[in-house]
Amino acid sequence: MSKMLYFVKRKVCLLLSKKCRPIYCILLSPNVESFIWTRYICSWFVGVCVGAILWLLISLNFNFSLESEVLISVSIAALVGIGFVFTTSIKCISFLILAGMAGKSGRSYLRALCFAYIITGPIFNLASNGGEVVRVFACATTLTYNLTKTRLDLMTKPFHNTLTTIKDDFILVEKSFDEFNGVLQPIRTEVSGTDNDSNLKLQRRKVEGVAERVQKNYSEKIKTRCKRQLKRGERRCRDAFENAYLDCNEKFPRVVKTLLCWPFQVDFICHINLLGKPDKICDPYEALPKNFGESYAQLDDSQKLLYGNNSHVEVKYKIKSPTPQDLLRLKVVD
Repeated sequence: MSKMLYFVKRKVCLLLSKKCRPIYCILLSPNVESFIWTRYICSWFVGVCVGAILWLLISLNFNFSLESEVLISVSIAALVGIGFVFTTSIKCISFLILAGMAGKSGRSYLRALCFAYIITGPIFNLASNGGEVVRVFACATTLTYNLTKTRLDLMTKPFHNTLTTIKDDFILVEKSFDEFNGVLQPIRTEVSGTDNDSNLKLQRRKVEGVAERVQKNYSEKIKTRCKRQLKRGERRCRDAFENAYLDCNEKFPRVVKTLLCWPFQVDFICHINLLGKPDKICDPYEALPKNFGESYAQLDDSQKLLYGNNSHVEVKYKIKSPTPQDLLRLKVVD
């Protein structure tokens, strides 16, 4: 039962604190600017009520006529109401009079209230000063941290920027090497690779030098491709004669086709070398430069040299901590 009463009491107190706090702020706070007319009306109404209560308490010790009581009560209520609207002092004096009229209990309450205000001031100052001290210490700690961080940045930032720039330069160099390798790879495949179409296997036997071997092998490769093209043209020529002869036999009667279609049987013309001998036509020594092998060998050596020198690049650095003598020297300079 006690728990239930405590719960109900707590809920009622919370409800009153939520609902009555705005009314208290409107009536007594001097900084309320959004409820001016509401504060005036409410203050006048409360002042009239307080004035009426004061007159009722005062009139207990006097005997006045009814008309006098009404006139005096209305006057006091109106004056107190107007005072509540325009001044805060009237509010304070009126509540002090009410507490004083309560006798010894009221005076005890006022005495306790005065002591509470007197004690609250120093305690509030101590708490405020403690908060300021904590804030100063926190500010000093933050300032020390920022200074240490700034000093560390000034010491290590140049090294970090230099290493970052070197890393970016390495990436650009590697990218350039990859592009160079991408350009060189098709050339290497063309010159040193195997021609699978003609089943030509380039022999890598020892000659006097790499340049001569490349020159000779690539010349043979071009010559083989040229002869293969000539043979392919001869085969297409024979196929064309054969297809034309078959079409002619299908479209003309037997009596006429013998006279008209016999020219398509003359396919021996495809065996005649109208352009000259194949060995002479496919001679690559006139089309291929004489220093082709030497240029290719130099290009291949340059590529191997670049990739060989670019591998396993490492950068190591060490930051030396300042000695007490260095710190003392810095302080003297500052």
